[in-house]
Amino acid sequence: MASESDLKRTHPISGLLDGWFFCLREQSAGVYFCEGKDLLGRSVSFTGTDERELLSRCAEKAKSIEQNWTPNLNSAVANLLLCFG
Repeated sequence: MASESDLKRTHPISGLLDGWFFCLREQSAGVYFCEGKDLLGRSVSFTGTDERELLSRCAEKAKSIEQNWTPNLNSAVANLLLCFG
C-alpha cells in the first residue's frame, strides 16, 4: 500500500471523494486515462475523450466501491497485530 504522500505525488487530484486520489493524463491525441486510488490499494480507471466525464466516472465508481466494501475482520486484525504486536 502506498502512503498518502506517495499517492498525492502520483495522483494529485483530490477532494472528489474522501480518501481517494486521482490522476488524469493524455495517452494519445485527445484520449485520456483517468485513475483513482485509495490508501488501501483499491483502484478504478477509465479511458476516453472527455476529461470531466472520466473524472466523474472514476469518482462514482470509487464511491460505489466505498459503499459496497465490507472489510474482512480477520485481515484487519492480522494487520493490526503486525503493526502493534
